[in-house]
Order: sequence, then C-alpha cells, then structure tokens
Amino acid sequence: RDNQSVKKGDIILRLDDRDYRANVARLEAKIKSSKANLESIQATIAMQQSIIQSASETWQAVKHEEQKRLRDTERYEKLAQSAAISQQIIDNARFDYQQVAAKERKAANDFLVEKQRLAVLSAQEENVRASIEEVQAALTQALLDLEYTLVRAPIDGIVANRSAHTGSWVEGGTSLVSLVPVSELWVDANYKENQIAGMKPGMKAEIRADILKGEVFHGHIESLSPATGASFSLIPIENATGNFTKIVQRVPVRIAFDDAKELKQLLRPGLSVTVSVDER
Repeated sequence: RDNQSVKKGDIILRLDDRDYRANVARLEAKIKSSKANLESIQATIAMQQSIIQSASETWQAVKHEEQKRLRDTERYEKLAQSAAISQQIIDNARFDYQQVAAKERKAANDFLVEKQRLAVLSAQEENVRASIEEVQAALTQALLDLEYTLVRAPIDGIVANRSAHTGSWVEGGTSLVSLVPVSELWVDANYKENQIAGMKPGMKAEIRADILKGEVFHGHIESLSPATGASFSLIPIENATGNFTKIVQRVPVRIAFDDAKELKQLLRPGLSVTVSVDER
C-alpha cells in the first residue's frame, strides 16, 4: 500500500503466474519423461553390450573350430595321396568343414548386426541427451519468467504512487508503483556558473531544510555536473549568432550526506533545501 516501508528484496507486486507455473510444470514433466527414456536406453545399451560380448565369444569359438576343421581336411587330403584313408573320410571332413565355415560366416554377421544395433542405441541416447539439455534450457527460462512475476523492491524505501490493484490488466512498460529511497539521499544544488570556480569534490557543506527548521545536516561535495542544467533539458536553449542574450547558467552540484541522523529520515525527495559550501 502507499506510504508503506519496505526492505530490499521484499515483494511489492505479484503478477498472475498461473500460465507461467503451468509452463514450468509442463517442462518439468517433459524432462522427467526424457530422463526415464534415457535410463531405459542406457539399460538397453548395457544389455546390448552383453549380447555383443556373447556374440564375439561365439564367433571366436566357431572361427577356431573352422580353423581346426580346415587343418583336418588338409591333413586327410595329404593322406589320401598315399591311399592311407578312404575317400569317404575325406568327403566327410570336407562336409564338416563347409558346415563350420557357414556357421562362422553367420556368427560374424550376427556380431556385426549386434554392433550396428548398439550404434543405433548410442545415437538414440545422444538425441535424448540433447533433447534434455534443450528442455532444461527452456525450463531455466521458464523459471526466470516465473520469478519475474514477483516484483521485488530493489532498495530500502517507501511505496508511493501505487496504481496497481488486484485484477488490473497491465501492459509492458506500465508504471505500477514508485519506490522512494530512504537511505541513499543526496542534494542537487544548482549553483550559478560564477559560483563554482573554487568548488571541488570533497569540500564540506552544510544543508538546511525548510521542513526541519533549526536542523543542520553535514555533507560534502560528491561531484560537479559536466554540463549546465539547461544542457540536459528536452529543448536546450539555442544561442544562435545574432540572437544571443546572456543568461547566467546553473550547474548542478551533487552533495552527499555525511551524518546518519534519525531526523534525516524525515527528508523527502523534492524538498527545498539551502546549501552552503566551505571553500576553504
């Protein structure tokens, strides 16, 4: 409400966040589903690796058997030259070798097929990981958008000029509330251009406010403006040739408070004060 004191970080406005919460919930559910899918694929990959290991062992065993049958066949053929064995034995050896060779080719093909299945599963795993990262980035943005529905006080201050009400429809750029600082106060003293020649940052100053008669605040010059106040106006004065009227310009001088009296809390932005600078 108006004139209420707030601390930095306090919530001063809350926008309707139902759409944002629904979006966050949707993305969280999508991430959960994708992670479950990833775990399923990883389990399948582990099983597929076991299948590949088994297929490799089978292939190696059949390959060794094929080599043995080949050596037996070659030995029988040498013996046949001296008529030491019958043709039937040679034919049987050749037949056995052909059978084992066919098994070896099938085992090799099975091994390659299982390897290809693993490659497909690995590609699926990478796709799911990329999808999770993409949704995670979207969730981060959604959580940030949800956080933006809470308007927090950037500084300690007092709420003023509140125009927001429950149920109000607002658009981007609409002013809903003002926050007046209570601790970081300063004075902009507009000195004539012929008064600032001896002024420099650090010089002591006394500040008197009409709202607190008799009270004197102490401060110092924090900085001097790099240009006159008229230079920053929406329509600067044009001193064109032949149309020049000399007007004494004012230069803003920023005065910072040195003390932290409790009475300083009674000061308000926009009040009139009188400043005197000790140029010694």
